[in-house]
Amino acid sequence: MKRILRIWPLYYLLVLLGTVIIPFFINSFHIDYEIPYTLGQVWYFYVFFLPGLVTFYYGHHLLEPLWSIGVEELFYLMWAPLFKYIKKNILALLLSVIAIKSILLMVPFFIQTSALYDTLVSIHCFEAMAVGGLGAYFVFHTKKRNRSFTVL
Repeated sequence: MKRILRIWPLYYLLVLLGTVIIPFFINSFHIDYEIPYTLGQVWYFYVFFLPGLVTFYYGHHLLEPLWSIGVEELFYLMWAPLFKYIKKNILALLLSVIAIKSILLMVPFFIQTSALYDTLVSIHCFEAMAVGGLGAYFVFHTKKRNRSFTVL
C-alpha cells in the first residue's frame, strides 16, 4: 500500500502532464513538436500500466520512460497475491518465473512471433526481479550464515 501511495500519484500526474497539459501548451504556443497520440487513444494503456504499448503503437514520445514503471507495477500487482498464496513455496515461484520467461524467450526460435509478442516479452523483465528475489531468498533462508558476510 505504501508503494501505491508513493508511486501511483506521481505516475498518473506524469500521464496527465504528457497526455493533456503539455499537448495543450504545444498546440497553444504552436511549438514545432507533434505528440503522436491523444489521451483518448492511450488512456487505457496508462491506466493498466502498459505504457510500453504506447511506444509500440505510436512511436517515440514524451512519456516513453514510463515503460519501466509500468513493468514494475505489473510485477508487484501480480507478485503480492502470488506471494500471499504461495509463501511456503516462494523458491518454486521464483524459479518458475525465471523458467517461464526463459521459455517465452525461446518461442521465437521455434515459431514465428509477432512484433507485439517480441515487444511484450522483451520489456517485461520479470525474471530480473525474480533473480533479485532469489538473492533475497538465499540471504534470509540460509541456515549457516557467514557472519563476515554483510548485505549493504
